[in-house]
Amino acid sequence: MLTYILKSAACLAILLLFYKVFLERERMHRFKRFYLIGSLIVSLIIPLLVFVESITVTFQQEVNTQNALNAGEIVEAVNTSVPPLDFTSFIWSIYYIGVAFFGFKFFNNLVQIVKRIRTNPRKRYKNHTKVLLEEKMPPHTFFHFIFLNKSKMESDKIPHEVLVHEEAHATQKHSLDVIFIELLQVVLWFNPLVFLFKKVIKLNHEFLADQEVLSKNIDAVTYQNTLLSFSSIDKQFQPALPNAINYSSIKKRITIMKTKTSKKSVLIRSLLLFPLFSLLLYGFSDKKTITIISDPSTAISEDYPIKIKINTKQEIFVDGKVTKLENLSAALNSILESNDSNNPSKSKVHLEAEGHLNIKLLTAIKKQLSKTKVSLTMIMADSIIINEKDLDATFKGTGFIAKDTFHVKLDDGKTLSGINTPKMQEGASRKQMAEYNHLAKRYNDMPKNNMRISLKDVNRLTYIYNLMSEKQRKDAEPFPNFPEPPQQSATREQMAEYNKLAKHYNDMPKNNMRISLKDVNHLTYIYNMMSEKQRKDAESFPNFPEPPTPPRVSHNQEMKELPPPPSSDKIIKVPTPPTPLEHVIKMAKKGAVFYYEGKQISAEKAINVVEANRSLNIDSRRDSKSGKPMIKISKDPIVVNP
Repeated sequence: MLTYILKSAACLAILLLFYKVFLERERMHRFKRFYLIGSLIVSLIIPLLVFVESITVTFQQEVNTQNALNAGEIVEAVNTSVPPLDFTSFIWSIYYIGVAFFGFKFFNNLVQIVKRIRTNPRKRYKNHTKVLLEEKMPPHTFFHFIFLNKSKMESDKIPHEVLVHEEAHATQKHSLDVIFIELLQVVLWFNPLVFLFKKVIKLNHEFLADQEVLSKNIDAVTYQNTLLSFSSIDKQFQPALPNAINYSSIKKRITIMKTKTSKKSVLIRSLLLFPLFSLLLYGFSDKKTITIISDPSTAISEDYPIKIKINTKQEIFVDGKVTKLENLSAALNSILESNDSNNPSKSKVHLEAEGHLNIKLLTAIKKQLSKTKVSLTMIMADSIIINEKDLDATFKGTGFIAKDTFHVKLDDGKTLSGINTPKMQEGASRKQMAEYNHLAKRYNDMPKNNMRISLKDVNRLTYIYNLMSEKQRKDAEPFPNFPEPPQQSATREQMAEYNKLAKHYNDMPKNNMRISLKDVNHLTYIYNMMSEKQRKDAESFPNFPEPPTPPRVSHNQEMKELPPPPSSDKIIKVPTPPTPLEHVIKMAKKGAVFYYEGKQISAEKAINVVEANRSLNIDSRRDSKSGKPMIKISKDPIVVNP
């Protein structure tokens, strides 16, 4: 609210200053009337305007904040300082008192005017009504009512120029402006600029009435002398709401009567309003940026209307409907006929396959498409293997997106491989960078053994850090090194599962145990997650026997002649296995869960760990419960039980 009031007041001040410098002394009074009323309205509207800018950024792998996010001791920051006094209720009370005071004053004046109209004789004319008062009051106007002293009116002591002046107020409906500014003053009584605007609006009404008088071929000198004669009337009888001659400065009015304004000057001053209002709009409206995060792995062009999907059962779906391969061309032609032919995007087709894309099925689909007017512009699958010849001929001009791997078999027998790399985002905004640096510096300056961490701040830091470009990350404050969380506790379901398995193996006879390596790994995983209290309350970890020793080789064993090596044409070329880093990256794309030295880590940290130390040992298997790949990384040798 305070920001809105300050912005509105600033707009009013600038518009009033422009009026005083460029418009007030010029004879363009009708234009000035609309300018003054419009300025009040504009100053109330501009601070409320919000221009929304949307920025689309590409989703990026989450940074390693798992420790901080999973920490059981993370609490919202507690403000230990004494809370400041809240003056909100007091300020609102003062405001309502002011509204009540000025509102009462306004309605009291309105009641007094209505009372004068009802209790005094009236004379009706075509465009106005004269109200004849017993009180000694100067002539004044309220809407189409002109208030005049009865005795002076009947004795013709009121000059004709004054009557024409008041009739101008009535016919031009100046009271509408006065009512508007008076009501605005009731609401914004605390803003002195509103009072200044009321003064200049009423003064401009006098300029308009003076201009109307002079347009009736009334001598200017005679009219000016008449104004001076009325300026000495005692002001104690003047009403507060209607127009009156003595509201204005006589000196200014006489000066304006002698001023001449050319059409060129009017045009120039009018054109100055365009840059003025543009600056106000730019400077005092609000700007809001909305960040839209998109996932590049599922991002496809938005302008295509026809989508073909192939599931793992090799079933074909066209715009969500199951379609047989032999009916594919007919289905596409039917869609083309029903769509708007003027839209060129209607002739584009994107194909998306789950799992590995069968190249034979793809070729058959391509033949069906050749019977239509559509073109295959994009193919997406988890993995794609295609010959170089087909890529250049059959699928020339078609884009391929492989979520996992993309292999092209070259003519010389070699294979060209590639992986889908996500596109980096454009970066965080200046405002977001300032917010990140402020929060990061605050946590980096905290003592490491006494950090008070707000989960809200951690989430905000993580969000902004994910938006940053590489250059922004180098220039920004380092991401806070949040402390390691305490050991996590196993859930109730995990404890129940552990106790069931452990009891099963503890009840087995020691000399005849049938052990499943899958059960051993699962028991170990849950046991490592337990707290000390949970380990004491749980079943004891089964005492599994040592694995059997491998058979010994006898030195006197008869040596058999080895068979000759196979010929070169029968040697099977075994593809080079992927490096540990390549394997970790591949598993990360499949949503694997990573553990380093027994602790769960993010995919990004796993990649960084393996990249920093290529000699680490990696155990890769699939979790029996969730079905997700589970990758264990360790410096020590990994023992695989039979």
